[in-house]
Amino acid sequence: MRVSGKILPMRAELAIKLGLILMLSTAALAQVGTSSSDGGATSLGEVARKTRSANAGHSAKVYTNENLPKQGGISVVGSNNAAPSAATEPVIDGKTTETQWRNALAQQQGRVKELQQNLAVAEQNQQRTTNSTTLGPNPWYERFTNQVETLKQQLADAKQQLIDMQEEARKAGVARSDE
Repeated sequence: MRVSGKILPMRAELAIKLGLILMLSTAALAQVGTSSSDGGATSLGEVARKTRSANAGHSAKVYTNENLPKQGGISVVGSNNAAPSAATEPVIDGKTTETQWRNALAQQQGRVKELQQNLAVAEQNQQRTTNSTTLGPNPWYERFTNQVETLKQQLADAKQQLIDMQEEARKAGVARSDE
């Protein structure tokens, strides 16, 4: 936003916009107050009822400690399903084709990258709960610690499966391509 030839930072622009909205809201409320049928000021209860009826279809979900899940921890983007190996791909004349091997290897590499990203997020969450100040033990820290350990094991398994698949592909005559 430009004011007298200068570019304002985003926060100043936001403050100006919020100020304009506040002024317009105040003017609208003043108009509502002067247009009441009894000739006097509109009561706060009437304004609240009008606002509530106007916003009846726009309810927002409010999260509190009472409605947060106590079990299960935080979900991480992605799935925990193991990627299919080349052995589960269709076989033509008793052999898996090179394209099938490459697709299976690419899928497993994607699985490894996904687990690496999920592990990074879980470790960040674990670090945040370590730095948080709580009275007594922090249940989120234990959940994130368990999640980190699980993801580390899944990542190690996925990497080993990728190595095994690469070796099987090499034995099947598929030339290794650079990742």
